[in-house]
Amino acid sequence: MLWTWEESHQLKTKIFPLTEARFNALSTLSLSGLDLVEIPKEIFMLKNLKSLDLSNNRLKTLPEEIKYLTRLTKLNLDNNIFLDIPMYIQSLCITELSLQSNNIKKLPNDMKIIKNLKILNLNNNNISSIPDEIDVLESLVEIILGKNKLTEINPTICLLTNLKKIDLSYNEIIYIPEEIGLLEQLEVLNLIHNKIKKLPFEMNLLKNLVYLELADNKLENLIFEIGSFSHLTYLSVDNNSLTKLPDTIYNLKKLTTLLLHSNRLTTISENVSLLTELTKITLQHNFITKLPKDIINLTKIKHINISNNQISGINEEQANWIQKLIKNKRNTVLPKFENEILLLETKKELIYIVACIMQVSVKEAGEYTGRIGKAVASKIIAAGATTGVLGLVSLFGTAGTGTAIASLSGAAATNATLAWIGGIVGGGMAAGAFLTGGLSILVMASVYSVLGENPREEKTLVIIDKQIIETCSILIKAIEDQFSESKEIPNNVLDQLYKVSLQPLFELMNKNEDDICSRLNFKNSMAFSYNALADYKRNIIGAYKNKFSGEIK
Repeated sequence: MLWTWEESHQLKTKIFPLTEARFNALSTLSLSGLDLVEIPKEIFMLKNLKSLDLSNNRLKTLPEEIKYLTRLTKLNLDNNIFLDIPMYIQSLCITELSLQSNNIKKLPNDMKIIKNLKILNLNNNNISSIPDEIDVLESLVEIILGKNKLTEINPTICLLTNLKKIDLSYNEIIYIPEEIGLLEQLEVLNLIHNKIKKLPFEMNLLKNLVYLELADNKLENLIFEIGSFSHLTYLSVDNNSLTKLPDTIYNLKKLTTLLLHSNRLTTISENVSLLTELTKITLQHNFITKLPKDIINLTKIKHINISNNQISGINEEQANWIQKLIKNKRNTVLPKFENEILLLETKKELIYIVACIMQVSVKEAGEYTGRIGKAVASKIIAAGATTGVLGLVSLFGTAGTGTAIASLSGAAATNATLAWIGGIVGGGMAAGAFLTGGLSILVMASVYSVLGENPREEKTLVIIDKQIIETCSILIKAIEDQFSESKEIPNNVLDQLYKVSLQPLFELMNKNEDDICSRLNFKNSMAFSYNALADYKRNIIGAYKNKFSGEIK
């Protein structure tokens, strides 16, 4: 039973109306936040009381009468003004004692007064040392000494072999004693915000560790044997000076949280993909230059932060992975890979256009455009070019007059570019819509219904159909080339790509919409007009105008 008083003047009127039977039956009592300077003597009549909360008062000591609470096992004295552990506790069978946020400066030399304790919470006091006599607390399972003034860990504490949790956070501890390895039952070790520079080899004996908090110290490396913590689910080593991680860290198969931010890491191993249970990983504020390719295999990720690094670009699979994280509303903080995601969405829209015209599934359209793209690339290589499709126009393209396309501007540059690419693939000027860019955050090819009930043969395709298919294929190839380089895509490049490729392609399709649809069955005709073309206009053309030209007019 729980009985709580909110105001001290109500104490007697609240307690004494109880029948004697109910009064004697009270087992849990809270007198928290009543501004008490002493404990009402009536409380000591509660012979069945097991849990007493006296937190958030102004108590300095406990009276001798507390010994009458013979069944009391849990006592909360948080946020009072105790200067030491009350001596009369020794007459009780207390197993859980909390004295956090008092003004305790030292632990008693005679620790036998609390020998029955299983949980001891002395967080946020002024304790500067742990006495050797602490070894008498043989039943202790959990000790919390965070936010004190400790500068070292007394090795004697490591003799308490039943300990499962140690919290020594926010102290001034410099090193961890080798005896730490004796605590084979330890599951939680919290050493955040200390001055530890090195971990002892003996830590590898802590086989039952589940939670390890080492953030905000001065660590320059981790023990190689960290992989032996086979039960570890939480590891925090952020805000240290780590330059690399031991390979064995990727043996932590049960790890769900890995905090590595604010270190000096330059690389993350591809083996990070072995941490298949990860739901959270933080890598921000390091010097990482490249994301591991296989990071996309971390399918359970709900939170990832890779901002404030030196990552210059990502590949297509990574862009797709990031896009899914964003779409699923994961707690994701990433560098600005907006342009890469725009390219990825552009590719999906282009494939869908081809799927409509060919009357095939999106998957089949992707394979078909891939073959055309490879054919174009082969011709480019045969011509002696080395830059691939992306960037080829401005570097190698020349207009019919022999003038470099890169030196032209306006309509002349656009027409020359289209004609140049058209000449490569044999599709005419319209097929030359070249290079890439674009976006569609909201629309993905995968959301459309599968086409392909009545696929068209290539011989049924007229010139305009071939021009659009070939143009889309070149653009898709250009996107794939860009992703293969994993380089950052600047806005000015996308701006130009939009003007010389995506806009002309839209004008071509929009002008010939009725003609194109006349050769399609009803289903694909509707899909081309109301999905492919409409979405291309809204999500690619519209978004580019917003990005580079302000409001859509």
